[in-house]
Amino acid sequence: MQASRGYPDYSLKVCEAQNIPTDGSADVSGNAIDLKTTTPGFVGAGSAITVVLTVTTALDTATTTTKLTIEVITDDNDSFSSATVIAPVGDIDIPTTAIAAGENYVWGLPTKTQDSYEQYLGIQMNPASNDLSAGAVNAWILPR
Repeated sequence: MQASRGYPDYSLKVCEAQNIPTDGSADVSGNAIDLKTTTPGFVGAGSAITVVLTVTTALDTATTTTKLTIEVITDDNDSFSSATVIAPVGDIDIPTTAIAAGENYVWGLPTKTQDSYEQYLGIQMNPASNDLSAGAVNAWILPR
């Protein structure tokens, strides 16, 4: 898998074979990028970022076509208990025939100012309904 700036850096991975929520509720990435201590300078004034997502377990629906919305979030804590959405990333339309493991998605996000970010960066996955029956993803947030 190759993103716009080469291969994704493992330290910037925000999801590792993370299960997609099947109950219709939103879920945040299992890992967070610490912008102050681990990756200072990752985002600065006028920085743009890229989200890379790979399906690791087929995304499947129980009965009908649905979608999964991906958003970049930031918070002052790594559990994202009061997260702010930085930008909607995109939607993955999931047909009744499923999306196979190995499918890749790459989204570029608009430029944001430094004060748009708190200490931690991650993603939020919002299923449109509780029709998802299976699926897992890896995801990275990369500087552009």
